Amino acid sequence: MGKAGTDSEAITVIRVAEAEIGADLSRRLQSLLQTGFPGYPSRSYFKLPPHFRYLAITSSQGVAAQMGVEFRVIRAGHTLCGPSGLPPCLSGKASGPGAWRAGCSLT
Repeated sequence: MGKAGTDSEAITVIRVAEAEIGADLSRRLQSLLQTGFPGYPSRSYFKLPPHFRYLAITSSQGVAAQMGVEFRVIRAGHTLCGPSGLPPCLSGKASGPGAWRAGCSLT
């Protein structure tokens, strides 16, 4: 675990399969996304649910950030790209330089 700032809680990064996300966590993710992106749809994903997500969880079990990952191959000209990480979303408390990588443990 690491500290994301001087007055921040410890953050742990976990990998969660989309099928393992329950109703409560889905609501918290939806709230995080709607706070970070005004006008975001009323769900915890944009067009399609990701295959899994990396979640930054605070020591008080709050969701500080999330990033969805899809196993999808796309063609950009003659180049094949994939899998892709969707843009991460950070809560206001966790934002700032290095907030996502601030000594977090990957479990």
